[in-house]
Amino acid sequence: MSAPDRAATGLHEQAELLLGSVEKLLEEHQELARQRGENFNVFRLLGIEHDEDRLHSRFIAELLDPRGSHQQKDTFLRLFLKEVLERIENGRQDWIETEKASVVREKYVGPTDMRGEGSKGGRIDIFITDNSRHLSIENKIGSGEGDKQVTRYCNYDEDNNFVLFLSLDGKDADTDKTNYSPISYREDILRWLKACHDDADLSILRETIKQYITTVKSQTRGLAMHEAKAEIRTAMKRHYQAARAIQEDFHQMLSDEVEALVKKVRTRISAEVSERRWGIDSRDGTWGLVLRPKERNRWGDTKVEWEKSWIGIRDPTESLRKAWRSGEKPQVPPFNHDDQWGLWRDVPEAQFESEDGIELLFSDSPGSDNDRDQLADRLKDELVTLADYCDKHFRERSS
Repeated sequence: MSAPDRAATGLHEQAELLLGSVEKLLEEHQELARQRGENFNVFRLLGIEHDEDRLHSRFIAELLDPRGSHQQKDTFLRLFLKEVLERIENGRQDWIETEKASVVREKYVGPTDMRGEGSKGGRIDIFITDNSRHLSIENKIGSGEGDKQVTRYCNYDEDNNFVLFLSLDGKDADTDKTNYSPISYREDILRWLKACHDDADLSILRETIKQYITTVKSQTRGLAMHEAKAEIRTAMKRHYQAARAIQEDFHQMLSDEVEALVKKVRTRISAEVSERRWGIDSRDGTWGLVLRPKERNRWGDTKVEWEKSWIGIRDPTESLRKAWRSGEKPQVPPFNHDDQWGLWRDVPEAQFESEDGIELLFSDSPGSDNDRDQLADRLKDELVTLADYCDKHFRERSS
């Protein structure tokens, strides 16, 4: 066997060993997650696990409120002062008289004025006060700090107000104020939630807090994959050449599988809309019926065609847009509409940057081909529905 052949054989063996060891590690940690019940999460099922206001600010504020529905009086607020404030700012553990405290969400502190260090105003996400001193929490899950935001909040009753800038990883705010500190979900909030869980005397409350802890861990990548990461890295170091080869080929393999699905959708559509004046394509630049990626995000183009999928009608003649501007609205729920793209809809099952979408593409389990065919049929049906609607309501087309 020649030297290049021996090298190729060795790389192949390395790749097999690496994939086998990683797969085993993932299976072990996924089984642990299953046994702990972490795969069921009510906040994920409701679609609010990433929602900064509807879930995170509301839930944290409710626990901190001595008058909250949890019926634990000021227990959780006292634990917050002990587990968070005392650790980050020694001497402030008695900053708030918890028996007298009240909690306000979206506390209005005046009109916004962003002139230098005297900036002021805005709305504080969570505002805790005993009517003498205040603890303000600015919560950031998926967004960045607003212009002079923490400075503005620090300037509100400055001598009696301490501001916490809460983010997933505890990043600093853009301020020079001394009555401020960053805190994190990853360490501070999880430590406090664990203390709340252990102290809660109602079983349903303990379970709800446990569900929220699971959600926060997921936000900070703290579930099974996080637990497995160190072991996976060790395996990759042992077989680094194979790890590099796998990484380089994965996106092309994913793109090929996505294109195969797109071809299935094209074939199904062409049988039903071939007589209509609709272009059928999966890329930008065509007019009519399209399957295409979302607009560029701040990280640039996606690496895989159709990685973030949605479906819709593009109408460069502007007949749809003109109709909507004149007051006529499409009645094809649950499709959305806007001035740029007309009718469109996100397709969660075809989100091929997600674990579920990737598993659908690559699964060789019984029925997986049928699942892919069902997805292709669903995409076809929805696109044909859009074409039917537009043919019925907007017949004027430019050639």
